[in-house]
Amino acid sequence: MKALSPEDCVKVGYFRKPYGISGTLQLAFDRGWEASLEQARVVMVETQGLPVPWFVAQEGIRILNAGLALVDLEWVHDDREARKLCGLSVCLEKSALAPGHPGSPEGQPDITPAGWTGFMVSDPEKHFSGLVIAEADYSGNLVLTVESGGREFLIPLHEDLVAGIDHAQRLLELRLPDGILEF
Repeated sequence: MKALSPEDCVKVGYFRKPYGISGTLQLAFDRGWEASLEQARVVMVETQGLPVPWFVAQEGIRILNAGLALVDLEWVHDDREARKLCGLSVCLEKSALAPGHPGSPEGQPDITPAGWTGFMVSDPEKHFSGLVIAEADYSGNLVLTVESGGREFLIPLHEDLVAGIDHAQRLLELRLPDGILEF
């Protein structure tokens, strides 16, 4: 059996504090992880830099609102045991992410610098299209220079903005935030 490494996991949040006295924990998580958390049967708790698996109890993970959930873990039966986990990062195995979520096996393609120059960029909702004429990596943030109608636009390339990629046709469909095409 292969050992689990941090590269096999993605951080989704951290345990804030116990909820009540029965060992339930409050999980503060980043938005967008709801579907993956609801189906999770195991969560990884980062202990001394390594992911340690904890089984989710039958009650499961209950999403309260965007960014907060209640979690019951097996073998955690009181607030004293729960406090030992507070402040620790919570991760999910990449192989257990909900389908279609970035980072899941069926998720969006990798958007690391890969020669985006020459790709056509479009946002059908904003009636925008243009050609990528340059790309730059600013401290891990990929920014495309897109030429459209004689103007140049700097557009960040982030997985949350990507609606689709067709490498064969060299097409990149984005969901651009309001105001990004104005200057």
